[in-house]
Amino acid sequence: MPDDLLADELRKRVVAAPVLFDVNPQFADRSDQLVGLTKVWPDSHQGGVGR
Repeated sequence: MPDDLLADELRKRVVAAPVLFDVNPQFADRSDQLVGLTKVWPDSHQGGVGR
């Protein structure tokens, strides 16, 4: 398998069609831990940005 197989595939796909992606930010609340980010925030903090 060639070393650049994935890069070649990505180039073909980008040329063939527009690149679309969704952005799903998660916003902190005043009570959320911002240090030691191993604690999962609740789903209610999800933002809705995207296509």
